[in-house]
Amino acid sequence: MTAPASLGEEIAEHVRTWGGTEEDASAAVIGRRTRRTELAESTDPAVLLPEIRDALKLTAKIERVVRVVGTPATYRLDTDRGPVLLGTARQWATRPAEFAAAFLDIGEMPTLPKGPRRNELCTMIARAAEPEDIGEEATDAGWTRSVLSDYLTQRPPVADLQEAATSEYPWKDDDGRVVLFGQACRRWLLFTYQERLTPTEFGKRLRTVGCEPVTRNVADADGKRTTRSCWRLPRELSA
Repeated sequence: MTAPASLGEEIAEHVRTWGGTEEDASAAVIGRRTRRTELAESTDPAVLLPEIRDALKLTAKIERVVRVVGTPATYRLDTDRGPVLLGTARQWATRPAEFAAAFLDIGEMPTLPKGPRRNELCTMIARAAEPEDIGEEATDAGWTRSVLSDYLTQRPPVADLQEAATSEYPWKDDDGRVVLFGQACRRWLLFTYQERLTPTEFGKRLRTVGCEPVTRNVADADGKRTTRSCWRLPRELSA
């Protein structure tokens, strides 16, 4: 239902719904409006957490909302029954069913409000969130730097492109920057970290640290020339 457009209409709606005098309705409506304004501006968890709990109709008490720093950041609700792992904002703010299902870990499954009220709930969660930094490696860029460092330690660059084409090891371009074969690196990731990344996901992570996609023409085992897709690392990761 669309909210009344004016104070007078909201007071009249209150009288129709709840009865009572116009004076009582006016006090109640003004109180609600003041409260909505406070909630729309507040970042105080003490103010927001009870409202979030009521909007979700939870029996568990929400102790805090956590925003785990990362790219992307992820969110968690800490309750007196345990944590509720919401995931990224793209997940919990746009997928109501996934949002509600996350509460099954604490034995509940709330019914979310709809429309503007759900938007208000999501913004309250975001404003109540306290940042929790679990280290640079929690970001895509930090993870990628760490992984590339391990990869180059275990697969040190070989002398030239032709040797690299045979061994599938990285190599250094004429300007000293390391170049690697994406497919070989993704295969190493799977065997070493059990990380299964698609070429697109792998490329997105490499771009976070300044890697550039390039192609190189090499000879295959039969001596035929073929074009290979590669990634060129930035100078600071090529040392």
